[in-house]
Amino acid sequence: GALRYGRFGAAKPCYDRVDAMERKLASYRRTRNREDLVDLANYCELEYAEGGGTFSATDDGQHCMAKREE
Repeated sequence: GALRYGRFGAAKPCYDRVDAMERKLASYRRTRNREDLVDLANYCELEYAEGGGTFSATDDGQHCMAKREE
């Protein structure tokens, strides 16, 4: 993982991981390749740990919905 995502906590250039997350999710939706989900989870973890965003624990009211079998 360090070769692909960089060493955890090490000084790195700034990345726009949100765009990378959107691309990985779009790729997963298109291909259903679960490796994309692993990449997405890693990008999410790195953005949470090292990103410049803020943390505010609030309920946005959006939750997963059950998908009906067809």
